[in-house]
Amino acid sequence: MKTSLEDKVAVVTGGTSGIGKAAALAPAAAGAKVVVAGKRENEEKAVVQTIEKTRGKPTTASQVLATAVDAHLQRQPPAAA
Repeated sequence: MKTSLEDKVAVVTGGTSGIGKAAALAPAAAGAKVVVAGKRENEEKAVVQTIEKTRGKPTTASQVLATAVDAHLQRQPPAAA
């Protein structure tokens, strides 16, 4: 039975402290990419840094949103003059 989360993505809301932080760190330790969302940006960044030090490629919800908006804007046809 495969126990690795190597090809998975975990989205954790409230992931800046307490149980939410633990919920973000656990799948990261198992190899998942983790998106962390929380109300406190400084704590959100601290969780992301912890994941980077221990495992790999975390991101914040605001980074995911910014990437999606950029991709959407790049697909838009030019405005008619």
